[in-house]
Amino acid sequence: MKLISIGLILKFIGSLNIFLVFGIYLIAQTSVFLVGIPWSISILRHLKSTSSKEKFSLWKTWRQHGKWGSFRAIVEQLSASFKPWILNFILGVESVAIFTVAQDLYAVLTKVFPIQQVIFPIISRKIKEIKTTLRIIHKSQKCLLWLNVPMFFLAFFVGPFFINWFFPQYSSSIPVFQILLFFLFLNVLRVGQGSLYFAFRQQKIISYIYFSKIFLFFLLLVPFSFFWGVRGAAFAAVLVTLIAILTQEYFLRKFYHISSWNFKEFTMIDEYDKQLFFLNFKKDKKELFRKFNFMKTIFITICRG
Repeated sequence: MKLISIGLILKFIGSLNIFLVFGIYLIAQTSVFLVGIPWSISILRHLKSTSSKEKFSLWKTWRQHGKWGSFRAIVEQLSASFKPWILNFILGVESVAIFTVAQDLYAVLTKVFPIQQVIFPIISRKIKEIKTTLRIIHKSQKCLLWLNVPMFFLAFFVGPFFINWFFPQYSSSIPVFQILLFFLFLNVLRVGQGSLYFAFRQQKIISYIYFSKIFLFFLLLVPFSFFWGVRGAAFAAVLVTLIAILTQEYFLRKFYHISSWNFKEFTMIDEYDKQLFFLNFKKDKKELFRKFNFMKTIFITICRG
């Protein structure tokens, strides 16, 4: 869709107006929809052709496993629309721009290491082997922590100079951006939690937690923004996310007697970690070539995920 939009904009650049931009967006969205129809039909045919004891029903499948995800997506879209409106009502238009820019800057960092997307299908397949599943989660958390710590300090201390130098018009968003950087550590704690709930088919629980998180955020947004301005909105977002993560961990321990955290793992270094981070470097060329292929495989897996 983005490629189609960019291509049409480049073609008509110089004569753009609001109606033409809207038309380009509509064409791009329609193209994606039309291209996706054959894929959707092929998937439905495959599901109907698979042998099962009871007849396949798309409605029944959605009602049992998909409705909570659909409701959560709707609430997410609505909350994303209401958030700028409330900030605008309390603090003005400038605060909305500052918060949006800070969120966009942080979003770029979160896409550097998409470990959650990589391990999601793995956990769904390995959920019966709970020890293996937890080991995958704990290793992923440690890997993400080791990668996020230097990225946090680099973005926290060097990021402001970069923004002031290249994008001085966005300098007012730096304090909010620095607060949102603490999400890098929260992302480590929630690695695997959502995947476990989906694997256990407990989308209902995680959806209730998400709805409560949204409600609590809007409840705190007004007083936090009133006392601390746009930085208060960032504080509220970090706080409610931490509460949601702790709640998800509590229910995992209560109902399934498992913990998605292993803090000892963060300080331990085994052979796998040495291979991953080149800590047992050898001069042997064959060993170096093997490690290069190992890292290349991980990189390709992450990119595909």
